[in-house]
Amino acid sequence: MADTNPYGAPPSRLVLLSDLPHHPIGAKVRFLGWQVLTTHHSHNHSLTPLPNSVETYAVASATLTLTHAYPPPTTVFAHVDITLVLQSVHNRDLQTGAWVNVIGYVAVPRSCDNGSTTAHIQALTLWNAGENLQLAAYEQAVEARKALDGGG
Repeated sequence: MADTNPYGAPPSRLVLLSDLPHHPIGAKVRFLGWQVLTTHHSHNHSLTPLPNSVETYAVASATLTLTHAYPPPTTVFAHVDITLVLQSVHNRDLQTGAWVNVIGYVAVPRSCDNGSTTAHIQALTLWNAGENLQLAAYEQAVEARKALDGGG
C-alpha cells in the first residue's frame, strides 16, 4: 500500500509507541499511549509526577508524556506537544490512567540520560481510547500490520 495521497495530506501510519524513535522526523504516525499519574502544583502552573511516576502533563509547554509498556521491557516515552489541539482536548484525556490515541508528526527523537528513549510528537489530534479498550487485541493488530508492512 502506498503512503502517498494525491488528494492532500499523507495518511498516518499505525505504530506502537515503542517504535516511534525508529520513524524519521516528519513521519505522520498514529499510536496509543497511557497517562499514569500526575498532580497539580498551582504555584508553578504545571503538572508534575508523584514520587513513583514518570508520565506527566506540563501545562506551560502543553506537553503530554505518554508510555505504553509493549513489548516488554519497553522504556520509550512519547512527549506529545498538544499546543495545536488544546481547544479540543478534554480534561478526561489528561487524567491519571487515561489511554489516548494520538495522530501527529514525529519531531525530534533523542535518548535520555536514564537509558530510556524519547520520541517527540507534534499532535494533530488526540482523543480518549474509551473504557472498552481491548489492549491485547490492539497490540496484536498493530503487530500484524507491522508484519504486513515488512517491519517485523
